[in-house]
Amino acid sequence: MIHRDLRGIADMEGRRDRLLHRIGLLCLGLSVLVLIMMGPLWERIGVWSMVLWMSLGGAGMLLLQKGPKPEVPD
Repeated sequence: MIHRDLRGIADMEGRRDRLLHRIGLLCLGLSVLVLIMMGPLWERIGVWSMVLWMSLGGAGMLLLQKGPKPEVPD
């Protein structure tokens, strides 16, 4: 009974890590789109476009670090 509960907890943590990884990749993808569209965004919202770009990039990197660890041998 306890073994099954611990396996369920580990599976939930694995799902959470994969979800954080995917959200991080999504944030980085959005930051690339913001960077590509920086000219029109700058004309519309000014310096806030840089804040948006840096925030998305920072959040994406943070979430990627909290995601699953790579399974590469050292």
